[in-house]
Amino acid sequence: MSQLPSLIEEIHYIRIQVRELEDSVRWYTKFLGFTLRRLTEELAVAELKAGPLLVLVSAHIDSRGYFSRNGQCRTLVKKIWR
Repeated sequence: MSQLPSLIEEIHYIRIQVRELEDSVRWYTKFLGFTLRRLTEELAVAELKAGPLLVLVSAHIDSRGYFSRNGQCRTLVKKIWR
């Protein structure tokens, strides 16, 4: 069986919204081994030795991830209660 050619050649970065930017940076660097390249009030850019950059973006406490299915917007991440 032949494979279809990939439509994606390379991924440059992955963007994730986080509620606590500094806590998230600490977690990604301490537990997953990312190295911090840039930190502002609104975002952080981190990297591994290989692969795409990780961009963490500060999000509002009520923000959620969404995706579209059959033309309908659906929630990807439900609200997490602490």
